[in-house]
Amino acid sequence: MLAWPAEWQTASQQIYHAAPAVLAGRVIRPKPAPAQSCPVAPLYDLADMSPLIYKVLSDTEWHAATLCGEFTGSVVDKRDGYLHFSTEPQLFETVRKHFAGQTNLVLLSVRAEDLGAAVKWEPSRGGDLFPHLYGPLPVSAVISVSLLPLGPDGVHQFPNQLAGRE
Repeated sequence: MLAWPAEWQTASQQIYHAAPAVLAGRVIRPKPAPAQSCPVAPLYDLADMSPLIYKVLSDTEWHAATLCGEFTGSVVDKRDGYLHFSTEPQLFETVRKHFAGQTNLVLLSVRAEDLGAAVKWEPSRGGDLFPHLYGPLPVSAVISVSLLPLGPDGVHQFPNQLAGRE
């Protein structure tokens, strides 16, 4: 197993976090406060929220991506010609179906909007529209990276902001 740099590790297993704020799985970006507002309480522009999409990959794949600045895909992604992502409601079934029992996994969170036109929403499992990225994923576009450890029951344990939603 890959050893994470100490600065990425915390008690919550959140190992990388560059987002200004995350609320109920959505990123909200601070907007400038009007001059008469109290500077201590930042305001958030809720209209600026964009859905998060998720990518599951091995910690080794993620480490390689951080070294070169982008993730170009897993074997399955390269075979299919695009990077597979899931929305929050799709994520749990994706992990159960495609990653059951696998260790050393990480979960990337990305704002779909930040990837622009390279994201295509295409029908897949059960007719659901899944986000597919046609091109590499820049490491700079990743909002957070969380470990996906297996629990004692052999089921993946999701980060706190997603736990209990499956």
